[in-house]
Amino acid sequence: MRYLLTILLFTTVFSAAQTQSIVQYDFESRMDGISLLWTGDTLNFWGFRDLNDTTTTEAILPGPTIYCNVGDSVIINMTNPSFEAHTIHLHGLDVDQANDGVPSTSFFIQPNQTGTYSFRATQSGNYLYHCHVGTVLHLQLGMYGAVIVRLANNIKEVYPGGPTYDRDFEWLNIEVDKSWHDDYTSIGAFTSYEPDYFHVNGKSKQDIKADSSTSIYNAYVGEKILLRLMNVGYGINQYLFPQGITTSQITSDGRALPNVIINDTLRIFPGERYGVLFEATQILNDSIEIQYLSMYQDKIWGKEYVPIVVNRLSPLEIEKEQINYFYPNPFAEVLNYQGEIGGGTVEIFDLNGKRLLKKEVSREEIINLEDLTSGIYIIKLFENGKEPVLRKLVKK
Repeated sequence: MRYLLTILLFTTVFSAAQTQSIVQYDFESRMDGISLLWTGDTLNFWGFRDLNDTTTTEAILPGPTIYCNVGDSVIINMTNPSFEAHTIHLHGLDVDQANDGVPSTSFFIQPNQTGTYSFRATQSGNYLYHCHVGTVLHLQLGMYGAVIVRLANNIKEVYPGGPTYDRDFEWLNIEVDKSWHDDYTSIGAFTSYEPDYFHVNGKSKQDIKADSSTSIYNAYVGEKILLRLMNVGYGINQYLFPQGITTSQITSDGRALPNVIINDTLRIFPGERYGVLFEATQILNDSIEIQYLSMYQDKIWGKEYVPIVVNRLSPLEIEKEQINYFYPNPFAEVLNYQGEIGGGTVEIFDLNGKRLLKKEVSREEIINLEDLTSGIYIIKLFENGKEPVLRKLVKK
C-alpha cells in the first residue's frame, strides 16, 4: 500500500501545472516469519512487511513489491524491531551511494531504529531490493523483494516509444535450502548449499497454479503479455517456453536490448532481470518450465511450472452480430474484405485455435486463401479504432 502526494510545478513557458508524485512506503524488517510449504511443512524466514497493509501483521515472502512510475520520487522508511542490523539495497536502480543500502558506503539500520532511503525513478523496468548485511545469509532467508517502475499515465509501453503490452506479470525466483532456514547459525560453507524448494513469488508446485497473480489464465490469442523476470537466487533460472507462443526478449537489467531476441529458451543469472514479451498464436493449455540450475556444471537442482491457459481467440467471447465484413461466405479461393472506417489486422484460425494467417489489410482488400483446405474457419478482425470481431467462415 502506498501514499501519493502531489507537488505542482509551475512553469512560465507553458503557464500550466505539471505533476510529480511522491510515493512512500513504510516497511518493517522482521526475523520471525513462518511460511507454509506445499508439502505441509513450515519454513522459517526473515523478511519485510508493509506497515500500511492492514491485512497482515507478519512479514511476507517475498517482501512487498515497490511500485512507482517514471518521474516519481520514492521514499522508503524502514523500522527495524529485530535483533540484527539490516539495510535496503536498491539493486539495479540509479541511486546515489547514500541511499544504496551498502553498509560501507551508506548506513545500517540498527535494532530499534528507523532509517529512510529515497530515489528518483528515472528508467522503467524490473529491479530488486534486498538486505545488504551479511548478504548471502540475509537474502537467502527472505529479505528481498521487487521494484517495478512503469511509465506514468497508465501508458502500457515497456519503455518510451517501445513495444506495447496488454498485461504484465512479475516473477521473482529463488531457490531455498531449508537447512539454512532451520538453523542459520550452523550453515557451514557455501559449497554445502543444496536447495530443497524452488520459489516463484514465494510459491512452488500447486501453490503456483492456485495463484492467479502468477499463473496466466484466460488469455487470448494475440494478447501481448509482458513477463517481468527476476532472479534473486544463487543459481541460474532457465526458462523453456512452449510451442504456440512467440517470445521476444526486449529488455535486460532495466534497459532496452539493442536487438530484440526471439527464442524459446532464456537463461537468467543471479541478480539479472529480463523483460520478455510473449504473444500466443493459438489456443493452448500448457506451462512455462523453469529449471533451477547450479552454476557448477549446470546441475539441475529442481523445476517449477507456471501454467498458461489461452482459451479465447479475442478479448470478446464471441461476436453476436454477423457483420458482413467478408464475402462471399462460403468462399472458394479468395475472400473480399470491405471495412467501414479503414483497415486493420485480419487473423484466420482453424477450429483448434491454431493461427494460420495474420495479415494487415486496407479498407478494401482481396485475401488469397487458395492454400486452405475445405472446411470451417474462424476469422478475427482488429479494425482500427473498433473492438475486435469474430465470425465463422466456410471454404467450399
